[in-house]
Amino acid sequence: MSTARTVRERVRGQRDAFVTIDEFRGEPRTAVARELQRLVRRNELVAVRRGLYYRGRQQQWGMTRPSNEQIVTRIAGRKGVGPSVLLAANVLGLSTQIPAVETYAVAGPRPRDFATIRLAGRRGRLARRQHGLSAIEVAALEVLDAWTDVIDVPPHQAMSLLSSAITRGVIDARHLAAGAVDEPASARERLRVLLADAGRPELAASIRRARDTSTREAALAGLAKCSPSAGGVLREAASLATRR
Repeated sequence: MSTARTVRERVRGQRDAFVTIDEFRGEPRTAVARELQRLVRRNELVAVRRGLYYRGRQQQWGMTRPSNEQIVTRIAGRKGVGPSVLLAANVLGLSTQIPAVETYAVAGPRPRDFATIRLAGRRGRLARRQHGLSAIEVAALEVLDAWTDVIDVPPHQAMSLLSSAITRGVIDARHLAAGAVDEPASARERLRVLLADAGRPELAASIRRARDTSTREAALAGLAKCSPSAGGVLREAASLATRR
């Protein structure tokens, strides 16, 4: 059987799946690449990037394309990968802004961008991947870091919405606490308030404090209206500030 026919038959036997040149071991790479490109021109495949294709479903307007989430998962995996900056705030209901280009945070080095996706490498935040944080949990940490740069609602309201996501089981509080080991200091300070607000004071106490008092004050600005359960964390921060 010719290489072209081998490629065609294998591709046509798939649905909603990614296809790579490396799958055709034993076949000449040049011939495989040529046939895959031919299938793209025939609208039987979608070219995602060099060497990576997608076989969707044939529709009246052509082959269906993979979602951005599917592409990111294929390239970077599921653990410790999730929406970043404005996309994270939008997914969590903390902003109505829709980014022109979706950005996803990846624990570790930054992979190469795509035309419709921007990938943000988080080299120093490997705990996200080590503890298997889900996409929504990564989004929460991203928002806690960027905070007022991305949220549309008042800080105390944003904290309340995130707290609700924890109490409803959408976000795992233990994952957040474990994944925050190497997060920036300001994000850790806000996470302490969030965990206390969600009724997990023991997890809040496990989060490493920011060393600098000014960092703590800036991180907690606007959170005085949080629920009484978060009051202990805020009072502690205020007490530390008066000792300077």
